Amino acid sequence: MLLDRPELLSDEAPAATRARSAWSRGEMSEAVGILEAAGQGFSAYARRLQSEVDLLQPGHRLAIPEGHVALSPCRTEGENLRVLHLITNSLPHTQSGYSLRTHRILRTLADGGVRSVALTRTGYPVMIGKVLAGGSDTIDGVEYRRTLPTSLGATPSGASSRRS
Repeated sequence: MLLDRPELLSDEAPAATRARSAWSRGEMSEAVGILEAAGQGFSAYARRLQSEVDLLQPGHRLAIPEGHVALSPCRTEGENLRVLHLITNSLPHTQSGYSLRTHRILRTLADGGVRSVALTRTGYPVMIGKVLAGGSDTIDGVEYRRTLPTSLGATPSGASSRRS
């Protein structure tokens, strides 16, 4: 990797370069520390990196901007979080890296107590030749819902105007 060249890691290299190298290796706190040690801890770059580190901390909450009203939670205390995922395709009709990765993510969320529903694009899987597909499939406890129009248009603009 370009940022791992020895001359870029030495103390003679600019602090921003050494920080960028550390960041690219996944050593995020070290990157911020390099900038702080060089007296650049308040630079725009250091503040951006520190902000990204902060976002990854457990329990971190974003501040509500002044003048905005906090919305009430969409769930009651003790109720599991519910999330709608808009996806392109899914198991069992498409076996691809995308569909397998999406399925693993949804399974992991479910294991963590998040109730998920995955909604595939309009017309899928009929549009890929699965004409007898139903309105939903449940795989390993993950629900995949379909929006199947009564007929599909011959063109993308035709498909969008024929939804039911």
